[in-house]
Amino acid sequence: MKPTRVVRGATPQEMPQVADLMERGFGHYDERHLFEYLAANDPTCTPEACRIAVVDGAFVACTVVLPRRVRTRWGWVAGVIVTLVCTDPNHRLAGHGAATVRDSLAVAAKQGASLAILYGVPAYYPRFGFVPVLPRRYETTLDLTAPPTASATPPRELASEQPVAVSPRITLASDSPGAADLQALEDGNIAAVCELYHATLGRYPVAVERAPEQWIWRFRTDDARQLLVWPVGGGLGGYALTVPDADSSTLTVPEAAVTEPGHAPQMLRALGRYAAELGLSKLTLQLPPGEPLARAARLAGAERRQIAAISGMAAVLSWDGLLPEGYAVSPRGELLLEGRPVLRTDYPMMAQLVLGHASATDLEAAGGDRCEWLVDGPWRERVRETFGDALPRWTLAPYW
Repeated sequence: MKPTRVVRGATPQEMPQVADLMERGFGHYDERHLFEYLAANDPTCTPEACRIAVVDGAFVACTVVLPRRVRTRWGWVAGVIVTLVCTDPNHRLAGHGAATVRDSLAVAAKQGASLAILYGVPAYYPRFGFVPVLPRRYETTLDLTAPPTASATPPRELASEQPVAVSPRITLASDSPGAADLQALEDGNIAAVCELYHATLGRYPVAVERAPEQWIWRFRTDDARQLLVWPVGGGLGGYALTVPDADSSTLTVPEAAVTEPGHAPQMLRALGRYAAELGLSKLTLQLPPGEPLARAARLAGAERRQIAAISGMAAVLSWDGLLPEGYAVSPRGELLLEGRPVLRTDYPMMAQLVLGHASATDLEAAGGDRCEWLVDGPWRERVRETFGDALPRWTLAPYW
């Protein structure tokens, strides 16, 4: 007889068993340690948030679902982060992990969440309604050791002279003047860093709201990853998450912000100094191009590229709250404006449109097999204006 599977929330007494499952499922202690840290420090990581599959009394799979507010084009909405999805190696390929994911989404929907977001395996999660909605990253890379370059086309009045050496507008050498030292994050800075995040990167679609009590970098920082703050005049001038990679000689910065645009050049110098101290010769900022640090790096001669959306995903649990006034999505998947069908597309494209990963013009470029306009003239222009280009920003906070 086939064993009976029960999917439910854990109890307080069962949390050590869930931790044991994390260690078995992930094959190392690190994720167990992370789960134990969350359970001890994050008020939202309750036993009920740990959705477990139990077969014949044994814990065989688990998904943790944490309530978070998520940013949309038009404001914050109730959402959840799905994380720490694992299955006991002796019970894989039986659907137990999938059952806990589906259960976590059902629980989130029942609690009124409109969105579920996660960072996971692209081939696995679309079956649950997850679609890539975020660029993995924008990379702006500076070679800290590159010499000034010669001007290829000197000004007309200097055409008869020798080519003029054009230095970058920002010099990032380790001995640059005014490059204050970066400092390790302390508990007293966490609230200020959260506030700065909300004022900068937290403005972008599908950013996750943070709270100081949910801060996880005290666990996640180690020799390979540091959350650093940059002081200015006794206060916070900026912060940066840094990940050194000796193999590529690169200091990667997945997240950073400054309190004032004018601080960007000096903070870049501080990051350059820090990279040089680690023996690294490149600095890669994974920031939206419009952020001051990314702009300053471009002025310093940085190269920039966009990495396609792969692992940052979201599932729409309810269209309520995700659309501006006058808009809705019909059961047939049509975009409605004032009750009138204006656009027909598939669910992944609709989710990307609403969540800011794609614009109405992008849908048109996808081709007629994926996008069909049902109106013309002023109606179409209203949709294009409403769903214009928006720059999404996937962040690894607050607990990754």
